[in-house]
Amino acid sequence: MTTVRRIGSRVPAVLLAGNDSAQRHHARIGAFWYIGRLMKPCNLLDMTGWAEAELASIREAPIRRIITEAVDNLESLVRWPRSAELFWDGCRKIAKHEFPEVLRKAIDAAGLSFRNWSNDPAIYAYRLADGERPNRVVKHQWDVHHLYDGQFPYPGKLTTLVAVKSGRHFTQTAGLVAIHPVAHVIAGEYGLFAWRLRAESFLRFGYDPDGAFSVAQDEFGFAGKSCSRIWFSSPASKALGGEREL
Repeated sequence: MTTVRRIGSRVPAVLLAGNDSAQRHHARIGAFWYIGRLMKPCNLLDMTGWAEAELASIREAPIRRIITEAVDNLESLVRWPRSAELFWDGCRKIAKHEFPEVLRKAIDAAGLSFRNWSNDPAIYAYRLADGERPNRVVKHQWDVHHLYDGQFPYPGKLTTLVAVKSGRHFTQTAGLVAIHPVAHVIAGEYGLFAWRLRAESFLRFGYDPDGAFSVAQDEFGFAGKSCSRIWFSSPASKALGGEREL
């Protein structure tokens, strides 16, 4: 079993750069900083074996059991969109959005209630791609979660995509799921589960914005497959304007 000491020894050297005080600080917290991060690359041909190996880095047996159940029961905890579609090319997460008329009409035509909260463009993207959003037990619905949230860089990389800051990825449905609140917490805490979902997105849609599973990707982050539709492109984006089928 991987010990905390060993995990801490794998903190990238670049993160220890700085003054002596910062280095001592990172040396003390390094072990805990690395807990939950991915230890080895995904094995798309044997995701079960890969997940079992990753679980060995988690010391607490109850946590291992919880994550095992989550990984083994994705169909009960995660809902996927029907297809890979880019709702609003050029849109990033901000406090309020100025929705183009063509998107307002699409939202109305789908019978969705219009709001203007920060994450709503992503929610509309997911729903318009026939994504199911079950109700929670207490109130509200399952969260619409960005698979690439800036956490858990892939082995060999120092960063990972922050989708909400990217106009090409904030409303890309291949990077969106509706997720049960329990699974949502697990995805935010453990790289094993986060990357199991990212691997699933690649297998379903060919979506690989970090270049973790493929050698080359197109301008939208796909390899072997492509984004099936762009609903609207902002004038500043590189994509052609207006709604178009790809």
